[in-house]
Amino acid sequence: ARDFLGVKPFNYCFLNGLFLFCSESRVIAKYSGLPVNINEPRIADSLTPHLEGYDTTSTFYKEIFRLPPAHTLELKNGHIRLNLFWRPEPKKANVFKSDDECREALTEILTRAVADRCRGEKDPALLLSGGVDSAAVKGIAQNFCKDVSCGIIHGYSGISEDTASCKESRMISVLSGSGEMMHHLYTPRVLIK
Repeated sequence: ARDFLGVKPFNYCFLNGLFLFCSESRVIAKYSGLPVNINEPRIADSLTPHLEGYDTTSTFYKEIFRLPPAHTLELKNGHIRLNLFWRPEPKKANVFKSDDECREALTEILTRAVADRCRGEKDPALLLSGGVDSAAVKGIAQNFCKDVSCGIIHGYSGISEDTASCKESRMISVLSGSGEMMHHLYTPRVLIK
């Protein structure tokens, strides 16, 4: 079986009664006595970004295949059968009657997401970029951690040496001074030879 999203690869070959499988097709291709031929259309697909990911079964070898994400492979009586065991369910779009209703729904989703990631963590951490999204996460995390006392939140940020000319660095400076959070500010250094 392959994981839901196909993060971990599963390659296989079934030829002349021999079944081989591995996470890398090139390892299977090195098996002694296995005749492998280059799969030129697959190479072309991989070089065309909008096609990559469309074909979920072929590899760079004609005789070796990939098990698609969220599938199981069953080898029985000399035949291979692939079965899809999971598919993401599309959600119906929410239609809100007002901006306030939309704001409440967004706050609820963000609060639940942040709470899920802070729960059980002692001294949780976040990347503070200076944007609206990380500022919202920071505020929600501070409220959540205050209620359940999960420790001190650590904020990590990369800032410019010239804070005055960088809007994000200025926002990070403002956000790092507000609320109960331990901030770790880093200034990237570029070495030019």
